[in-house]
Amino acid sequence: MLDTKHLESRSRQLVGNILGSSFYKAINIVVGFLLVRFAIDFANEETYGIWLTLSSFFTWFSAIEVGIGNSLRNRITKLFTSKKFDEIRVLLVKGYKAMLTAYGSVILLLVLVPFFVDIEAFFVPSGSHYRNFGLIFQISFALYMLHYAFAFLNMILLSVHRTSTTFLITAIQNTILLIGILVFTHSDVSPSLGLLCIWFSAVPTAVMGLANIITFRSVLKNIRPSFQNILLTKPQRFREMNYGFLIIQVCTLVIYATDHVIISNFISGTEVTKYAITFKYFNILTVIFNLILVPYWASFAEATQMKDRKWIRKNIRFLILLIGGLLILGIVMLTVANFVYDFWIGKDLSIPLLLSALMCVSVLLTAWYNIFVYYLSSIDRIDWQMRLIIFGAVLNIPLSIFLIDQMGSSGVILATIASLLPMAIALPIQSFKLLKSDLYK
Repeated sequence: MLDTKHLESRSRQLVGNILGSSFYKAINIVVGFLLVRFAIDFANEETYGIWLTLSSFFTWFSAIEVGIGNSLRNRITKLFTSKKFDEIRVLLVKGYKAMLTAYGSVILLLVLVPFFVDIEAFFVPSGSHYRNFGLIFQISFALYMLHYAFAFLNMILLSVHRTSTTFLITAIQNTILLIGILVFTHSDVSPSLGLLCIWFSAVPTAVMGLANIITFRSVLKNIRPSFQNILLTKPQRFREMNYGFLIIQVCTLVIYATDHVIISNFISGTEVTKYAITFKYFNILTVIFNLILVPYWASFAEATQMKDRKWIRKNIRFLILLIGGLLILGIVMLTVANFVYDFWIGKDLSIPLLLSALMCVSVLLTAWYNIFVYYLSSIDRIDWQMRLIIFGAVLNIPLSIFLIDQMGSSGVILATIASLLPMAIALPIQSFKLLKSDLYK
C-alpha cells in the first residue's frame, strides 16, 4: 500500500520547487535578453558571434560534469530520501575529486594547444584576425573549466530537491554579467574580444565558487563534505561513473553545441549572432517548460523507489498536456518574431522566417522528448536513449554541412531536428512500456 503522507510530501515539494524557481527564472529571462542586447551594443555582432563560438566549444567539456553528476544523481536522491547523510558525504568527496582531477587535466592539456596549433583558424572566419587570440583562448578556457568543476553543486542541489537555488545562482551570475557590460559601455573602456571573453568566463566561475562555500554552510550543511579530503587525498578511479550518461552528454553536445562553430566557419560570426538571437528568443519556451520539468527527475526517482506507478503516470500526462500549451505559445511567438527581434536588438538583423520556424520546431521537439528523457534517466534506463543519441550525433555534423550549403544557417537547425526525431518517437514508446511492466510491483 502506498504511503499517502509521503506522496503528499513529494507533490508539495515539487510544487514548492516550481513556484520557488519562477521568480528567479523570470529574472533570468529578462536579464538574459538585456545581456544579449547590450553585449552586442558594446562589442558588435561579429565579435559577440566569435565569443558565442568559443563558448560553444567550451560547452563540449561540460560532458564531464554532466556525466559525473548524473552518475551520482539518482543515488544521492535515494540516500537523501532515506536520510543517509554520511553516505552522501562520501559520494560528494568522490564526485568533487573526480571533477577537479578531470578538469585540471583538461586545462593542462588544452592551454598548450595554442603553442602548437593556429587555434584562431578554428573559431574565426577567414579574413578576420584578433590580436592575442591564443592567450584569450587559454585564459577563458581555464576559467570556464573551473566553472564546470564548481558546477557539480547544481547536480547536488537538484538531487536533494533544491531546484530553486540553482536558478537563484544563475540569476545572480547573469545580473553581475549585465551590470559589468553596462559599466563597460558607459565608461572609457575600449570594447575588445579579450575583455568580452574574460568577463563572460570569470564571473560564472567566481559566482559558482562562492555558491559552493555559501550553500554548504547553509541549505546543504547536513551533507557538507570534507574539502580537506577533496584536496589532499590521492586521486582514485571514479568507480561510480555511469559511462552511458557521459556518452549521452557528449552526443547531445555534438548535436547542439557544434552549430555555432559550423556557422562561423562556413558563413560568418554575424550569422552566428543571428542564429543565437533566434535560439535565445524561442528558448523562452524551454525555460518555461524546464521550470516545471527539472524538479521531476528527483521526484520520478523517489516515486519509482516507492513503487508509485499511478503518480508517475498522472504527472507524465500532465507534462504532455503542457506541451500543447507550449505549442500554442510557440505559434504566437513565431507570428511576432521579427517585430520582437527589431525591438529587442534595436536594429534590423534580417533574420529569415524559415530560421525562426525551424528553431521553434526544434525547441518544441526537445521539450517533448525531454519528458521521457527525465523519466528514463531517473530510473537508470538509458540504453535506448544512448543508442539513438549516438545515431543522431553521427548524422548531425555531415548533414549540417550539407544543408548549410543549400539553406544557410536554417539548414543547421534542420539537421538538428532530423537528428532528434528518432528519440522523439522511440522514448515515449519505451516509457509507456516500462510503466506497464513489473518494475512497479
